[in-house]
Amino acid sequence: MKKNIYDKSEFDKWSWLNKKYSGRERHVISQSSTFNGIKINPWLVEDGVVNIIQEKLYQDPDGFASLSSSQTSHCAGFKRARDIFLDTDNIDEVNVGDDISGFEVNQNSVGDCSVIASLALAAHMECKMDHKKRLITCNIYPQDQYRNPIYNPFGQYVVKLYVNGLWRAVTVDDFFPVDNHNNML
Repeated sequence: MKKNIYDKSEFDKWSWLNKKYSGRERHVISQSSTFNGIKINPWLVEDGVVNIIQEKLYQDPDGFASLSSSQTSHCAGFKRARDIFLDTDNIDEVNVGDDISGFEVNQNSVGDCSVIASLALAAHMECKMDHKKRLITCNIYPQDQYRNPIYNPFGQYVVKLYVNGLWRAVTVDDFFPVDNHNNML
């Protein structure tokens, strides 16, 4: 007789959470897992396995990112990364994270310069350490065998973030807000 693994608590992918944290700690984790109405689950190893062969292009079920009124006034719409870069650079594939230097990060109409500065600094440190020390790129999935992020032609990525004391998995699509000149906001 075949075991039904979905009925057995021993096969529960969340059982590690029950073993590692007390009921009160799990309650705090649960309460601190919702941001802007979206639940961000704790990171599981299988979250890093992103299917790059899908039937259709991935689009975040939560919709596009919300923009400030200043950003909205400059936004001409949302485009996929490949539609932004492939049109302008005459390249065959979007480069997700090879040899980043920090100069790729621009504030444009993002209001929080501390976030932008942190991203640029982390990218610059990767470059300065000859990409042997990974601060950003090792947390973007899918990845190749060397833990470098790779392009997903179906537009689905998972970013591993440390939020509220726990590694978490954030699934995103590759849509970016752009202005009338095809520049990312």
